[in-house]
Amino acid sequence: MTRTKWNKGLAVLCTTAIAASVLAACGDSKDDKQGASPAAGGSSPAAGSAAPAQPAKFSMMSPFYSAQPPAVDDSNAAFKAIQEKTNSKLEVTFVPGTNYNDKLNVTIASGNLPQAMVVLDNKNAAIVGAIRSGAFWEIGPYIKQYPNIQKYWNDTIANNISVDGKIYGIYRDRPFARKGLLFRQDWLDNLGLQQPKSVDDLYNVAKAFTSNDPDKNGKTIRTASASPTIT
Repeated sequence: MTRTKWNKGLAVLCTTAIAASVLAACGDSKDDKQGASPAAGGSSPAAGSAAPAQPAKFSMMSPFYSAQPPAVDDSNAAFKAIQEKTNSKLEVTFVPGTNYNDKLNVTIASGNLPQAMVVLDNKNAAIVGAIRSGAFWEIGPYIKQYPNIQKYWNDTIANNISVDGKIYGIYRDRPFARKGLLFRQDWLDNLGLQQPKSVDDLYNVAKAFTSNDPDKNGKTIRTASASPTIT
């Protein structure tokens, strides 16, 4: 498949939609049986008259953080496009983010699972326990078959979400380092300092910013812990 901006955007949408998802339903469902190939028992259509493939049904549960959950019909352009491009029928249950972990635990306990679930904490005891009891599919061996997923794959992150060394979900593509410190480049320049590359460098920059008037306004920053002086 040629990589276009649309395909890249769709890949990101799809990855976000099933981000950190864990594939469920180890047993065959009715829909799975109906979708079996002719070799599994159905009759083959006559040559040259093959019927269009029916949309694959796919159920999932995902949190939302807005006032209202996203629309799951043709009024949602992104949702509609994903279904058309993947020839699928998505059945998404959106749960408020504040209640999502509770709903996740209840759903797992019920045994009535969607095919994919967004997992906000892959170390959740209920998730780990369900995986070890066989409630979820291991998908690690199949990742190599999906080049669009491999474009965003990182072995270190994948290892972090693994359970007992095996992969059961697809992680969200995010910057590897998501937290950091912001500092003023002009202040560094004013003080003749380089960008910090170690903890010691950072300490020295913080000390210089506090004591050496980095903004050149004739004042220095007094720390809250500084001892009072008597003049």
